[in-house]
Amino acid sequence: MLTSSSWSAMLLALTLVMTPAGAAASSTYTVQQGDSLSSISAQLLGSADRWREIWALNPQIRSPEQLQPGARLRLPTATENALQTEHHATTLLDQSQNSGSLDPIVVMAEDLLRSGHIDRMRTDYRLLATGAPELLIRIHSTRAEADGDYVYIHGLDRVFPEGTLFGLFRPSMEPISETTVELIRTGKARLLLQQDDKARLRVTENSQEDLHTMLALPLESPPTGFNIGYPDAPINAHVIKALYEQSGGYLLILDQGLGTGLKPGHLLRYSKPDLVASQAEPVIKARQGGGWMLVIDTSHEMSLALVLQARQIPAVGDRAH
Repeated sequence: MLTSSSWSAMLLALTLVMTPAGAAASSTYTVQQGDSLSSISAQLLGSADRWREIWALNPQIRSPEQLQPGARLRLPTATENALQTEHHATTLLDQSQNSGSLDPIVVMAEDLLRSGHIDRMRTDYRLLATGAPELLIRIHSTRAEADGDYVYIHGLDRVFPEGTLFGLFRPSMEPISETTVELIRTGKARLLLQQDDKARLRVTENSQEDLHTMLALPLESPPTGFNIGYPDAPINAHVIKALYEQSGGYLLILDQGLGTGLKPGHLLRYSKPDLVASQAEPVIKARQGGGWMLVIDTSHEMSLALVLQARQIPAVGDRAH
């Protein structure tokens, strides 16, 4: 059995190995011909396995395989790198002591959570029940002035401090059900003045011109207590919608939610529907697993999940379990 001093020495050794001299001295990097996120991570962060941290900090990268020479990438700062390295090394030791092995899917999800990527996804994509008070907050009118666009909203359910940042959310053009609304953030606005349930906001970011079709919701921090793990009971859900063109990755909407025990932080495998071999031989052949997903938001009947690993492209009808 290793003593506490042995573990401390091993932790120091891991830290030294994983943090080469000069790593993360700069917070940006210019992509060179032949670079990959893994090679950049190995060179600058000390481990190829930390490529997801770079991906999470650069949502403009739709796919890790599509790096363009000359592109500027944001990297973890020196402080972030040191803290991450120390935490990662400590986690390796703790998990090695407790279980003797690491679950790669859990490690992958925890890496994304530590990098802030999961919180950003939970801020930009939401599922709301159709009766939620937030859906009563509507943009009543807009006004273009010399210094920018302004929106006027009605339906605020409480008083917000001046300067509060609101997200401009677009409801999906293809609702997933009569009870749940899917929202995607397309911009931001800052609160200037509030009177009762009405307020005036200045638009600071907008990627969609028609402000009248959006909702303005406060960009509050995602709920705390986000614990990554597997569901306590078996889950048999199905993908009812797949969102491919999102800057943060593939998103899937499932036909089960809080009512069946799913909650944010749950890890699920997805696979193609099972097949019957033939009419003469009605033996069901289970398809090979397509990949893994992490549930990031839920309503009572639906869940929103981020694809972590994909051997096959996820699609409507896939089974989540």
